[in-house]
Amino acid sequence: MRKQLSVLVVLFCVGCGPHVDRIEYVVPNGFRGTVIIRHQPDAPGLPVVDGRYVFNIPEDGVFVYGGYDPLRHHLRTARFANGDQIWVSTRGDSPENGEVALLGEVTRRTWNSVDGYGVPEYRIFIGTEKQWKNRTGADR
Repeated sequence: MRKQLSVLVVLFCVGCGPHVDRIEYVVPNGFRGTVIIRHQPDAPGLPVVDGRYVFNIPEDGVFVYGGYDPLRHHLRTARFANGDQIWVSTRGDSPENGEVALLGEVTRRTWNSVDGYGVPEYRIFIGTEKQWKNRTGADR
């Protein structure tokens, strides 16, 4: 009986861990630079395709969405609109020299003084490590 109870407790606790969402960034072909992603309550929600929340980034690199926020706990992939994959780190590895990658991930919360709520703003960078290191101005 004690062994069965231990197995039930372990199985229950495994199911209690934080839920991890799968997301996919789809960026315009040839895009390089910073992508700004804002979560605003009144914006349209994200499409879910094959179990992934899809962020279809526009040409200007600024994407706004509402509803559920899968960026709190997530696993990510990235590709260009034509289907070409963009390198994404898995456990501390690095892209090949000159390979286009999804780099950095910064989260900020901007405050709206009128409504009094914080709007999460996420920033990622699409480009090579050299472009990442040499970025300036708005790309920082």
